[in-house]
Amino acid sequence: MKQSKFGRGLFVCGFILILGAVVTGCGAKYAWTTGDKVALGAMIVAKSADVITTINNLNDGMVETTSLYGRHPDTAMLIGSQILLTGIWAWAAQYIMSDLRKVLFGFPAVIHSMAAYGNYKLANE
Repeated sequence: MKQSKFGRGLFVCGFILILGAVVTGCGAKYAWTTGDKVALGAMIVAKSADVITTINNLNDGMVETTSLYGRHPDTAMLIGSQILLTGIWAWAAQYIMSDLRKVLFGFPAVIHSMAAYGNYKLANE
């Protein structure tokens, strides 16, 4: 699959945001609990599974159904957009209380898990 400059730009911006969130996390307004870290990890795993299964299905000739990406998005666009969103989420999490972090990370984790499962089912029909 081809990779666009825009997709690579999203990739880089996302990494910068994540790095910034990690660096500034040492001085976060609210302390991170183990539950917060587990919820963040679950979101990252779910997003990764969604992107991997989407890329595999696209490589097998299927088309993307999310109108935001178009029918044949490139790999860099898919990965870069999820890294960028994860960076924004991690940055925002520095400024909210622990209970809300679990929702902030848990909701996307559930959505992306369902998408990954749907992709997996399509690939194995």
